[in-house]
Amino acid sequence: MNNDSCMAECPQSPILPRERVTSALAEAVAAYPLTALTAPMGYGKTTAARQLADALLSGEKKDAAVARAYFVTLPPEPYSAPYLWNFIWGRLAAQGLEFAESVKAYGFPGDAERRQHVFARCRALAERVLLVLDDYHWVADPAMDAYLTALTREGIAGLHILLLSRSRPNLPLEELRLKSLAESFDQSLLAFSEAETAALFTRYGNKDAETARRAWLFSEGWPAALWLCLRNPESREDFSGAPLARMEAMLEESIFSAYDPEDRRLLLQLSLLDHYTAREADDIGGPGSRERLQQLHRNNSFIRFDPATNSYVPHSIFGTFLAKRLPSARDIDQAALCRRVAECHIGREELISALRFLVRAGRDEDKLRLLELFALPGGNLLLFFFADEVMEAVQAIA
Repeated sequence: MNNDSCMAECPQSPILPRERVTSALAEAVAAYPLTALTAPMGYGKTTAARQLADALLSGEKKDAAVARAYFVTLPPEPYSAPYLWNFIWGRLAAQGLEFAESVKAYGFPGDAERRQHVFARCRALAERVLLVLDDYHWVADPAMDAYLTALTREGIAGLHILLLSRSRPNLPLEELRLKSLAESFDQSLLAFSEAETAALFTRYGNKDAETARRAWLFSEGWPAALWLCLRNPESREDFSGAPLARMEAMLEESIFSAYDPEDRRLLLQLSLLDHYTAREADDIGGPGSRERLQQLHRNNSFIRFDPATNSYVPHSIFGTFLAKRLPSARDIDQAALCRRVAECHIGREELISALRFLVRAGRDEDKLRLLELFALPGGNLLLFFFADEVMEAVQAIA
């Protein structure tokens, strides 16, 4: 099941008309052969695509209007390009695209000459169409990416492709953007603003602006989290009760379990920090961790980059999810990890935070490191401003 379907549990659909999102996508359709929309599960990619299709088919967005819209949801396995070729064109034939059966029978065009044959058929489209390829993150065969890149470069006037994916597609999107052949959006387009959250809550009968604001702060605009907050008005004021269990199940099933073991290990180690630089990732996770972190960020793994601090920031719900799983990670030396995290805090001159992690580390050597904190610039101020916490820490490690 497409995980964006969690947005459609309510009998009223769509969840909320979003002119801002539809307009941005429509402008891309009008200007480029390809648009890529990448976001983690539960951000409403499919909902946004269907709202876009409705607007384009109705002529509401005249510059980008289309006569037909076709939706193909790719299968959840790393199939070969020939299999996907048959699958996609089979679905298009079932939806009434006239020449789809003949193109399917032609077979996957693995060379330039065969591609041109298929491109010629696409140029013969009698009407402007939108092709939505959903769940593109399942594509694992580079030949499929190469074909789609070549099709985009053809710039066929009657065909626009919208890719929906949880991770960044393996296409040269930056090159295609520079050549005015493609546009790409990430979850920032789909995240609800505070005003949109208030409108959503009002639409479904909760007109209390403060409740909507708390839900927005808790969810950081993640639509699936907002929906679960809306469905659980009995949860605590900060919305961290009943909705969180559902969200964690979604994260476990659709995000965390799909990572390879080293990615999972790195994320669990970093969960002790609420933000981290690439260098800190290496300090905590070991050499090569920054490259892993950068790849995780590119794949929209609920981690954003903050240029103001030059650091990566996990979504608060995702961070909570990871921190709760860290203690049961048997392949991670918890005490050694606490020491590395403490050193990161010392490097930031966050001495109270460092003190707490040294207490958790608990070796005799950590007692000496704890005392060294008072020799650092500002260290003596710990006794003045945080006397109770310092004394508690000293007693705990003594």
